Amino acid sequence: MEEKKKKRAGRNEITRERVISSAFTELKENGWENWNARKIAKRVGCSTMPLFRLFKNMDEIRNAVISECLKTYEKYIEEGRKEPLAYRGMGRAYIRFAKEEPWIFKALCASEEFTGKNFSAIDPTVSTVLAEAEKSGNVNEETAKRLHACMTIFCHGAAMMASTGAASVPESAFDSLMSDVFLSLKEFYSRSSYGEEIDGGKNINDGVKTKSGELSGNISEND
Repeated sequence: MEEKKKKRAGRNEITRERVISSAFTELKENGWENWNARKIAKRVGCSTMPLFRLFKNMDEIRNAVISECLKTYEKYIEEGRKEPLAYRGMGRAYIRFAKEEPWIFKALCASEEFTGKNFSAIDPTVSTVLAEAEKSGNVNEETAKRLHACMTIFCHGAAMMASTGAASVPESAFDSLMSDVFLSLKEFYSRSSYGEEIDGGKNINDGVKTKSGELSGNISEND
């Protein structure tokens, strides 16, 4: 009788939170390709049966893990936003996230198979990042969207390199390149016919001296 009570108590200790934590850790350490109920149950210390008493199916566990992944990602971006140049800081944070949490990065940002959606559709930081792009570039909303789209291509490429270890590039080198790309794009969108059309012909980039030169209040190679 006592032994049965102990077993029952052990089963009662298996909670949704514990399963989600174990499932998230499994993804974080080994990636999602071999992520399955058996491996999650092993981490929890039970058979697979308790998992499906607590969750309808693996999709429900998967969705809970995605939420945990997004929380981790959001923490990185918020930390980056605290830097003096918030937009650049968030770009740096994205690359750092990929380097330090490669499996979470790949699950969210490098595969629709895990989330079932394009990452931009579930990214909780989109509006914040766009607002900082608009502020940092001193451009209107439409131009900020285009500028950010181009910067996303650069940062995502750098993040993929960081997540795979394909190239060992110092953070300072990424900073310099990011500054050059940002200032070049800003100059293009403010001085080109496209920029004139969007901004009513107003030249919003008179302060630009060179691609990597200092631009007051915005991204600079020397910051």
